[in-house]
Amino acid sequence: MKRRLTVFWGLLPLGAACSSSTVDTSRTLFINFQLPTTLATNVIERIGRVDLYLDEPGTTGLFATETALAFGTTEAGLAYESQTADVDGDGRYEFFFRVRRNPFGYARSWMTSFYGPSDIGTFNARAAVFLGDGTALLATAVATVDDANEAIQFGPRARNVTLKFTCEPSVCPPASYDAGDPDAAVYVDVVTTVLALPTDMTQAAIKSLDRVDIYLDELDGGAALFSEASATVTGVTNDGVPYERQIGDTDQDGKNEYLIRLLANPFDGGQSTWQSTWSMSVAGGSWIGTFAVRGRLWRDGGTVLVGTGLALTDTDGGAISFGPSARSVALTFSCVTPALCGNVDAGVVDAGLDAGPDAGPDAGPDAGPLGPTFQSVVISIDAGGQPVAHSPSVAVDPAGNLVAVYVQEGSIYAARFVDGGGWLGSQLVEFAPGDAGQPVVAIDSAGNATAVWSQHQGGTSSNLLWANRYAALTARWDDAGLVEGDTAYSHAKPRVVATPTGIMVVTWLTSFNELRSRRYVPDSGTWTVSTTLEISSAVGQRMGVDAVGNVLVAWAGGFPSGVWASRLASASGWTAKNQTGIAVPVESGQGPGLAVDSEGNAFVVAAVFDGGGRQRVWSSRFVADAGWDAGWRPGVPIEDGSVNMSSALAAFDPWGNAYAAWKTLGDAGLGDIVASRTVGDGGTTWGTASTIDITGAPLGPDLAVSTTGIAYVLWWEVGTGFWVSRYDGGAGWESPVNVFSSTLSPASSGSVASAPDGRIVVAFEVGGEVRVGFLSP
Repeated sequence: MKRRLTVFWGLLPLGAACSSSTVDTSRTLFINFQLPTTLATNVIERIGRVDLYLDEPGTTGLFATETALAFGTTEAGLAYESQTADVDGDGRYEFFFRVRRNPFGYARSWMTSFYGPSDIGTFNARAAVFLGDGTALLATAVATVDDANEAIQFGPRARNVTLKFTCEPSVCPPASYDAGDPDAAVYVDVVTTVLALPTDMTQAAIKSLDRVDIYLDELDGGAALFSEASATVTGVTNDGVPYERQIGDTDQDGKNEYLIRLLANPFDGGQSTWQSTWSMSVAGGSWIGTFAVRGRLWRDGGTVLVGTGLALTDTDGGAISFGPSARSVALTFSCVTPALCGNVDAGVVDAGLDAGPDAGPDAGPDAGPLGPTFQSVVISIDAGGQPVAHSPSVAVDPAGNLVAVYVQEGSIYAARFVDGGGWLGSQLVEFAPGDAGQPVVAIDSAGNATAVWSQHQGGTSSNLLWANRYAALTARWDDAGLVEGDTAYSHAKPRVVATPTGIMVVTWLTSFNELRSRRYVPDSGTWTVSTTLEISSAVGQRMGVDAVGNVLVAWAGGFPSGVWASRLASASGWTAKNQTGIAVPVESGQGPGLAVDSEGNAFVVAAVFDGGGRQRVWSSRFVADAGWDAGWRPGVPIEDGSVNMSSALAAFDPWGNAYAAWKTLGDAGLGDIVASRTVGDGGTTWGTASTIDITGAPLGPDLAVSTTGIAYVLWWEVGTGFWVSRYDGGAGWESPVNVFSSTLSPASSGSVASAPDGRIVVAFEVGGEVRVGFLSP
């Protein structure tokens, strides 16, 4: 439950009553927060929380709730909470004030004020500052005097208390570094980069390379270090290999970095390693900073062949930085497309790939003999082990950057993952007093993200729809704003997709089961007016978008009951709703699954009643070339089912094969995970459904297809954890693998997305923690 906060702006009237105490506003204490003068602006920007404590020395009762109250004011727009209790467990009451949003911005100081009754007396002030991921960044010693060197107290002599924060060396730069000081000294150093290819890469594959990109990213996430005004980099290549240099947001990850691009293959002699040296000159201090080095190798004018992960240490095991210890950085590449690396003639463009949708039931990439691997990290903020985080949603951009949103204590938090830079920590992106929930997120090709959620509006019985936008150019979240503020309805269950041009399309359901939509247009920075797509009985909408920006939405219900759809053309508005080929009643409360390919073709799948007491999973195909009215093909059953069948999901692979997954009531009343795939005739016929798992009580499933064409069905098994089965083109669905063991069960559904490097990104909640995992072939 979100804490309900009362915020007092300005001064309280003299003598205003509050509880059993009278607040005398002449007794005002001003506390000035000062950060270290050497603290870089990119570190300041990552601050997510400030805690302030006011302690009376040597007593336990002064700030007890029944004897004293204190009120704090902040600059407009800053959310905070206050408590009067023994909040830090030191055996006495204190007044505690927590600001859950960065009050500093790029500034190095900030002031607040407190009011109290006339008998508060003298006290100590102390504070702590935390990064957005909960890391303790700074801390003060106890302050015992005000700015006139007198005892700190409420009363006529109370003027100003300055809290000067000190920096923890492990998370702050050395004192000599100040990226905000344009007059600081310039330092030059040299780093040698050694590039190493995969050991199993064939000679043909090595010789097919035609471009190498090497990135230097500042780990702290700031944009100042590698800006044109503060940094120049020169490169020295071996054997006359031509290159170009760029400084800017070259990979659209929201921050500037240095990129050197080799325009010829430095490995064409067949060697597996190659090295180059770099010198860097940076204005802003003698300490340039710690950074990540990563790279990409390309072939055939644009195919990503191999790439590196994050390199955290140099060849001597030290931190990567420019300075006296900078020696050499080793980049070991790994294959993004394994079929193009080992034991394959890379000159054959289609080697190892799916022969296409007409190749029969065995068409599809060979996932290989090894089972999938899974690694996950906790992204929710530590709340003392309390189960308070849930309902994650995750999205990935074409550069491999992630944005995940989730609910914690009734608020919406967001965490970003930068490809090559790792997780940047969670931060609060919603500050209104009402409880928020059901967050979803989408991210466009430029790395701009939009989070949408439902939030209770105080004084009404309604939930309104809110959104916040992350701008890649500034690497910052905006202030949250209303998407739908019509209090005559309650608005819930939003979904959001991003088009290739950056338009964000949101659909949601009202309390009268209307299906509505709005669009965010980046050119104007505004949301369009609301469009009603279904006037009643809508449930479970799903959306998909094609390569040119056409958005398709499908939902269950309507009149007559069935599955309906509408399309938002990239150059016009929504079409009138059209009934798909699934015209039989859909299982109560269940929405359809929807898959849309790059050309705008689509499949919808749904669990339906056949009128004879049975359920089936049905499918209907949309052929984009036939037009909106004629494009929907008659529905066909793809499984004769038992009762209590869950809503099905659908997905396409890059070659036009479609997949579906669902859950049925299985043996002993537990549950089965079932999947199917189209075969052989352009995707109009479904193969025999396969029961993947019959051993427990599954929750889910989820369905995802990687960018390399491997299909995965994922589900949570009560008592054992997270399971996955993948489709191997030669052998069908593989035996399930337990990739994350846990005796706990998730309290909320998760979210899946496909990363450009072929991995599947999975966000889920377990034990009150939100995790994001990477599922690899």
